[in-house]
Amino acid sequence: MRLWRLSIEILRKEIEAGEAEAIVLAKELNADLIILDEKIPRIIAKSLGLKVAGSLALLFIAKKKGIINEDLEVILGELRAKGVRFSDKVVEELKRMYNAQ
Repeated sequence: MRLWRLSIEILRKEIEAGEAEAIVLAKELNADLIILDEKIPRIIAKSLGLKVAGSLALLFIAKKKGIINEDLEVILGELRAKGVRFSDKVVEELKRMYNAQ
């Protein structure tokens, strides 16, 4: 447990506490995937050998699998209206990857 706390303290110097805890826990659990949206935590997680996806990718996957039925453009518009920032380039890449309209 002490190593876990030390790992979090080291990571907290670079990123938020919750992100640091998520990365350490994902590594400890040998997780298949970790959900992170911020650039630096994503880089750290990938450097530790973790597979990373962002919230937007989850939306596109859920749409493709029929878990959500709402138009993705509507959802993305609502997220932007609430202050969530993401680039059009990322959205276009996700559309290409998941054949979403």
